[in-house]
Amino acid sequence: MNSLYNYLKIGEILVKQKNITPSDLNNALKMQEKTCGKKLGAILIESNHITENILLKALSDQLNIQAVDLDNYYFDPDAARLLSEATARKTCCMPLRIRDDRILVAMDDPLNIFHVEDVEAETGKKAEIVLACKSQIMNSIEKHMGRRSAEKAAEDFNKEVSLTADDGDECENIISINNAPVVRLIDSLINQAIQTGASDIHIEPFENSLRVRIRVDGDLQEILTPSKHIMSAIATRVKIIAGMDIAEKRLPQDGRIEMKIDDSVVDVRISVLPTVYGEKIVMRILDRNNFLKTKEELGFTQDNMEKFNSLLEVPNGIVLAAGPTGSGKTTTLYAALYELNKLNKN
Repeated sequence: MNSLYNYLKIGEILVKQKNITPSDLNNALKMQEKTCGKKLGAILIESNHITENILLKALSDQLNIQAVDLDNYYFDPDAARLLSEATARKTCCMPLRIRDDRILVAMDDPLNIFHVEDVEAETGKKAEIVLACKSQIMNSIEKHMGRRSAEKAAEDFNKEVSLTADDGDECENIISINNAPVVRLIDSLINQAIQTGASDIHIEPFENSLRVRIRVDGDLQEILTPSKHIMSAIATRVKIIAGMDIAEKRLPQDGRIEMKIDDSVVDVRISVLPTVYGEKIVMRILDRNNFLKTKEELGFTQDNMEKFNSLLEVPNGIVLAAGPTGSGKTTTLYAALYELNKLNKN
């Protein structure tokens, strides 16, 4: 790291490193005056003058703080357990590992002393800070702390509820099924799936275990392996919210629920299938906001975009969208309908 950068402002460093021109800097400073002190780096990123990685390197040079790539970093799960997900999001901080009475954390703004104090107060340890891109920090929180929320809900359920598939009166079981731990467990699974961009959730029982997986970019990833004895409660709770027959365990059933997550309305289509070791649950997640894209947002190459446009101009025929789960078939068809929905067309 170059100690000479310690005495320069971040904009001056970016100019010195030839990442932006003096004119770019002046324009960004003028824009900053109009945005009530919005950070210069954020303005330059939004205006496509620099990338997050370029800003990260400049900050690292200025502050003499190491920058790390969280996409290729080992996370100590014990460190993540010391900080709540809410505080991690508020402070944009990802715990990395514990070092005696210190905790190594990744932050995008180590100069925010209030955020540093919040982390130290909650973890009870002195914070050692490394720099990381904000997007990587938030992705890491989604991946590692979202999973922890589901794990915590499963642990709470194991402590507070003791149910098996066949024990107890059905009415008493239903009352217990609606308790906070199992509700929180299912909500956490759905929330984690949505935050990670998963297309579906698979909850599958085996002879001595239970496996929970989500499908991201077409691949299934295991996120949780709770105790098998909670499967009966999960299945019953899912059936209740999806309007299924909770007494039917021998035949397949389908249902759906509608959830509001932040400002998004999410449809969850649910299938329950009997297997040798119990009922398997598949939840297909359909975020309505993800469907509302224009054809320009689909990521087509110029050649494919021209082909797509020519298909939409044909007065008759059929467009067949094929591909694996989560590849964007429905989103593509919605974009086509959006393009065709004009006043001069029926």
